[in-house]
Amino acid sequence: MNIWQKLVRWYRSILNYVGWRVESADHLIMYVEPSKLDDIVRILHEHGYFYNDFSFRYKGQIYTARKIVGDYQIHIRIYGSGQLTAHYELKTEHPSDHLAGVGHRLLTRNEKLAVMRMLRDVEVW
Repeated sequence: MNIWQKLVRWYRSILNYVGWRVESADHLIMYVEPSKLDDIVRILHEHGYFYNDFSFRYKGQIYTARKIVGDYQIHIRIYGSGQLTAHYELKTEHPSDHLAGVGHRLLTRNEKLAVMRMLRDVEVW
């Protein structure tokens, strides 16, 4: 593990303990069974998503993943409450623009449906 990964892990553990941010409700896509997290992660990986090393940690978040789409990414977060949220944004390889929110938007209806279809085999609340 390199120094950046250690710093990110340390940063996330502090934010998880403090739990200072809550993601906007309009990012909600669906509810999933948190006990099925291993299955959800496997399905995400099969569809080109991978663990998102550099992202904000929101209160109650248990997992984060992203799928690269050109210079952008679809970013998914899963919470202990079962909420699955997602948004579309400039990928983190463009750090200053990414942090400034350039290209950030909610998923389109079709993008939301694609996420729901992808996870259809996982128990949904």
